[in-house]
Amino acid sequence: MRFELSPRAPALAVGLVASHGLTDLRDLENVMPYALALLPIPGLLVTLAFLVASFVHFARDIGGEAGLQLHVAWLIVGLSAGQDAAADVALVYMLLFHLPAHHSRVWAEGTWAARGAVVGAVAAGVGLGACVPAGGLTLTHLHQKLVVAHVLADDNFSWAQSR
Repeated sequence: MRFELSPRAPALAVGLVASHGLTDLRDLENVMPYALALLPIPGLLVTLAFLVASFVHFARDIGGEAGLQLHVAWLIVGLSAGQDAAADVALVYMLLFHLPAHHSRVWAEGTWAARGAVVGAVAAGVGLGACVPAGGLTLTHLHQKLVVAHVLADDNFSWAQSR
């Protein structure tokens, strides 16, 4: 499922959100999950993985129960006011809660690579925001696979390393 969106958020907000996964480059091991982007995965499975990854990723910020409530709230907003409104609410959450929590976690690692990755991701977000055309935003299967890869990388791919 592709998401054709017209968020009302400023392009800078979209750029900052879209670029935060660049913090994964702080460790080459984190790049491994991005091989998913190259795999020919059926669209429905990609979207299901994207939705699960979204829940897992935000549960790390606010806990599992609150993460579930957040996703139910987005669903209710989407069903009652449309998917653009749900995307707007999601962007607000990401800007006010997720990005500060994510960047703080990465910064707290204390390495030059981690801190450089945060600065680089924010700088890239500002640059991307300056380049994003106003209006439509398409979240393709490739974008969704990149989000899934980011969630796996952000968790340090620990589920695979623990075996």
